[in-house]
Amino acid sequence: MSSNPSPGPARPVVIQTMWRTGGTYLAFMLRERNPVALFYEPLHEDYSKFTRADWDGFAARGDGVTRGHPTKDFHYLTDYPFLPGGGVEGHRAEFAYDRFVLAAGDPAPELRTYLNGLLRHAETTNRRPLFKFCRGFLRQRWLQAQLDPVIVYLVRKPSGMISSYERIGSGGYFYSGFLRILRLNRRDAIFAPVYEYVARLSPNYATASAETLASDQLAKLAPEQLARDVFLFFWALALAAHCASDVLVLDANAFGADPENRARCGEALSRHTGLEANFADAAELDPGDQSIPTFTGTPDFVRFTEAAVRSIAPNPLFSKLSPALQRQLWALLTVS
Repeated sequence: MSSNPSPGPARPVVIQTMWRTGGTYLAFMLRERNPVALFYEPLHEDYSKFTRADWDGFAARGDGVTRGHPTKDFHYLTDYPFLPGGGVEGHRAEFAYDRFVLAAGDPAPELRTYLNGLLRHAETTNRRPLFKFCRGFLRQRWLQAQLDPVIVYLVRKPSGMISSYERIGSGGYFYSGFLRILRLNRRDAIFAPVYEYVARLSPNYATASAETLASDQLAKLAPEQLARDVFLFFWALALAAHCASDVLVLDANAFGADPENRARCGEALSRHTGLEANFADAAELDPGDQSIPTFTGTPDFVRFTEAAVRSIAPNPLFSKLSPALQRQLWALLTVS
């Protein structure tokens, strides 16, 4: 774990993570304990579809409970600005999956305008901006240049994430999401070799219609284990992208492990962000889970992943990681 001794009171806090890591618990805990405006998953594809009244209704109905999300007196979109009778102001559905890799200097004017609007909205409510991204982990350099944030990366063992994916709709939403990113960004140098590999093995995926591409059915067009391999590819890239000196890497599996780990995580998070943090009520994740998933495809998949990791993090600070996370990462970067 690293620390940032002087985050500055006005700097936004950015939590970067992936689906099913405990990020909702973390973001809600910070929102409950601090005067922050929580911009929860601001790149979510549905934020242009529904009104504030719709989201209030979803929360009242308890829609998040089935995903294990905590119930609070606020909900996912409580702090967002909405258009009268419309969706979140400035949001576009394509933010979710298009241009999934952004470098620091890349032009993205519509995304910049949208995020600046959220910053202004937080200012009007006299709250510090707190962003929790599930779709921003390979746009980190761009977000860092635009927002000058204090950055936290939350990582969970991939075996636990896989189990969680498959408990919810047999993983269709999550695996389809990763395959969608790969297809829509297939010309990006990081993704091109893996896309070509997956498309060769799953031609129906490569030729899927726009309707199927946007649905949870996309994952059914690739073999189940291949979809898991694509997820592991993204897991490795996301972790490597955040092994930097100015990023606090938190291991979600430590939150509920024991009182010592809870205290250590809370102290590190408070020191890094300047926010009050307390993990006393954190539940244990993945108890007794010792499995380390590895790629089941050809050695080519390992080489593609290693090349992608090195391209985004030529000198990553993997020593920051716990031994368990280091073992997992090396298992994905080594041809057996």
